[in-house]
Amino acid sequence: MKVIRNLFMGLFCIGFTFLTVIPSASAARTPIQYMMKRMNYMQGTWYGVENPYDTVTFNGGLFNGKQIVGFENLAGGGGDFGCTMVVQQDGEERNIALNAQNLGSADNPYHQYLRINNILYTRSQTPLYGESVGGIFLGMPVAQVVELYGQPDLTEKQRSRVIYAYTKLGMMLDIRDRIVQQIRIFSLGDRKLDTTLLDCNSSLDEFKEAYGLSEVNMRGANSIGKEEYLWFNEYPQSIALSLYWN
Repeated sequence: MKVIRNLFMGLFCIGFTFLTVIPSASAARTPIQYMMKRMNYMQGTWYGVENPYDTVTFNGGLFNGKQIVGFENLAGGGGDFGCTMVVQQDGEERNIALNAQNLGSADNPYHQYLRINNILYTRSQTPLYGESVGGIFLGMPVAQVVELYGQPDLTEKQRSRVIYAYTKLGMMLDIRDRIVQQIRIFSLGDRKLDTTLLDCNSSLDEFKEAYGLSEVNMRGANSIGKEEYLWFNEYPQSIALSLYWN
């Protein structure tokens, strides 16, 4: 009986030792090669979307002058991903929440965003966009929308997004990270695309000519340049100007 008890206690101690090791290995560290590929596209100064004077910099392997030592728990791929960025500060590691949207080359800076500890940054100190609707552009902070149009007639929470509906105008906005990510205009309203003055009553041929489209994709995104897309999946009831390509 004593032998069995000693065996049980030995197994318990081994198991307890194993369990105490797990937390230190629970965070999955991204291989250095994949981390550095993403860091390539982060280089330079990024400006706060809501406050352009709030800036952060990536310079080589440094974030705001602090050494980046790793990414952990990376999720997503390409230019759209989230992770914990680990930096060295005063001899200790510090975790920073990092999310990227449409991250790419600085040569094409349109609509690239980094959310760092819940603050959204973009590559330009001034807004960069192509098309707009009634003065609202993709990437516009929601506070500016309210300043321009007032509070929406209706709102709806959808997971990480909030829908703003200006029903009297036939306009619906998809808000994520406190910026406009999509603008949908309905045939019941009077909103038009600002650069071409086209709306739901315009023909598909007019859209093709105005935006240089060889064909209009009725079930997917139609690129109009500057990382912006038109969607006709509900045409002629509505059309959407969007940052979403899928």
